[in-house]
This record gives sequence, C-alpha cells and structure tokens, in this order.
Amino acid sequence: MLKFWLFVLFFISSRSWAAGTVNDDIGYSRLQTELGAATPNGAGVNVLQIEASQVASTDPSYPVYAPDTTGSQFSGISFNFPGTASTAVSGHATTVADIFFSNASMAAGVNKVGVYEVNGWLNAINFNAAPTPLNGSRIANDSWVGEDTTNDAAILRLTDRMTYQKQLIQVVGMNNGATPQALLSSAYNVISVGLSSGAQAKGSVAVDSVYVGGRTKPDLVAPQSVTSYATAYVSSAAAVPLIETAPLLVRVVAASWPMTDDPSLRLAVVAVSVPGPAARVPPLEM
Repeated sequence: MLKFWLFVLFFISSRSWAAGTVNDDIGYSRLQTELGAATPNGAGVNVLQIEASQVASTDPSYPVYAPDTTGSQFSGISFNFPGTASTAVSGHATTVADIFFSNASMAAGVNKVGVYEVNGWLNAINFNAAPTPLNGSRIANDSWVGEDTTNDAAILRLTDRMTYQKQLIQVVGMNNGATPQALLSSAYNVISVGLSSGAQAKGSVAVDSVYVGGRTKPDLVAPQSVTSYATAYVSSAAAVPLIETAPLLVRVVAASWPMTDDPSLRLAVVAVSVPGPAARVPPLEM
C-alpha cells in the first residue's frame, strides 16, 4: 500500500481570535443567555486535531505540530500523541486548539484529545491503524490543505471511508488562496469550511470520475481571518450537540432564530444538525 508524506507551507494570520465577538456573531452568546448553566459544552465528546508540521520533513527538527499542552487554557485535558513525537510547540496548532476545545471555547467540556501530524494520520487511515478512532473520537479538525495528482483520489477515498466506517465527523478547511486544493475539502463526507467574507477558494477539485469538480464548497462559513481558525470554530460548534441535550439545543435555536437563511446564523444552525452516534504530497497549512 502507498505511504503518504506531505510538505507544508504556512498561511497564518497575525490577527488574534476573539471568542466573545465570534460567539456573538454566530449566536452562541444568545444561546448561553437562553440556557445559562445548562448550555451544552461538549462534555463526553472526544476529539482529534490533525496538524501539518511547521517545518518540512527535510528539516532536522521535523516534525513540529503539537499545541502547547502546558497552557492553563488546556488544564484538565488529556492529550494523546499516537505518532512520531513533536519536537517543539506549534503556534498554529496552539491557536487552533484554543478555538477548538480550550477551557474558553464552546466545547470547553472536551477532556480527551488525540493529536496527529498529517503524515501520521494519513498513514494510519491508509493501513486502517487509526483505532476506532483514537479514544472513540467523534470529531476531527483538519486545519490544513494539500494537493497531489498522484494520490489525491486515494486520500479522498480513505477520508470518506473514515466517515463511513467510524462515524467520524471531519471538519476541514478550504484554501485561503483563490485556487482550491483537493485535500481534504473535495471529499464528500466532510464539512468544508470557508470565511464569512468569502475570501477563500471555492468549489471542489476535479480528481477523477468520482471526485468531480464544480461541487459547491465550502459547506459553511465562520467569521474569522483565515480558514484554519474558522475550521476550528466549526469543529468546536459540532462538539456541542453530540450529547444528550442535543434536542434541547435544536429547540432553542429554532425558537430564537426562525430566519435560518440569515448568514450570521449558519454556523449555529448547521452545528446542531450534525448527527450523533512513498509519494510526496504538497500541503498547505492555513
């Protein structure tokens, strides 16, 4: 079987994320006002963070992909790194983790996180070695993009297989540039994420007769400056209803925001509808 390797180029914004402002924009603050202490927070939902290394595989310090797990915002969270150990902290990974599952996030109840470097993750699913998946995780955040005409089709099929076999919700970012990248947003069974401003690539990439071009992408958007951070917000929102209080969450959203075509409500409405239960590839981290 093929073994996959990815090189990484970064597109990271210097703009910090502001949880309060975004939570207001997507309606989560209003949900908190409605539910108070009963607001779902993702408790009991285990998640995965898939990160590209900040340095290329030719760099002696490769790989660098881990969030700073010593930060106080991650207190009480158990991290598992099943692949090659990260040699240093990744600033990109730390910001994504802040938004996705930190104590200040919408999914502040998450307390088990598996972190993979992209190569390790792709090879794990290629050899079906990603255990069920790790920690019984239900959501995987993929804040990276890539494309290679030799392996795109295989990687997209492996990605869709993970959703089908493991019921894994995979939230993936669109490219920040104008040109779409096949990985992973051109898969069928993923939630592809763009920006509220629309300043990201659009549409799927034509890969083969199954993964055709021109499909509508992204699936939804979030108010952030780069798609890495927008993707993390959607992953965090997706974790919220995957518990027994999901019907209550749906009811409150429906009562509070009947105009579901309002762009500012797309994230909240889509999130509550999420169901329960050696070739070289050049990726980009957003």
